[in-house]
Amino acid sequence: MSAGDACLAAFGERLRNAFPEAQLISRIGGDEFAVLLPSGKTRRDTEMEVGMRIGSLRSPILYNGDLLPIDMSVGLAFVSKDTELNPKLLFEAADRALYDAKRNTSKFLVCS
Repeated sequence: MSAGDACLAAFGERLRNAFPEAQLISRIGGDEFAVLLPSGKTRRDTEMEVGMRIGSLRSPILYNGDLLPIDMSVGLAFVSKDTELNPKLLFEAADRALYDAKRNTSKFLVCS
């Protein structure tokens, strides 16, 4: 297994451990993953919870005796209670937030 494959596999496992309540965790391409969390918590609580959990995802990954650094950006999107769920629009909003986070030094942005 190559170092890149090992990192992706380890990161996917870390996501599963960090978000056991997730309804879906999926690699969507390259080094991008999607995590679908259940509703029921407030937006603020979800943002805080995700923010606290991403620290554990960033620790280096051991590969062939070397510690490989991990960096990540996070984009969040929420379904409004006033609108009908549209998975395509939700994904696009999260994707916009992700790319905004990649350009921003905070590495963590939310999009409605």
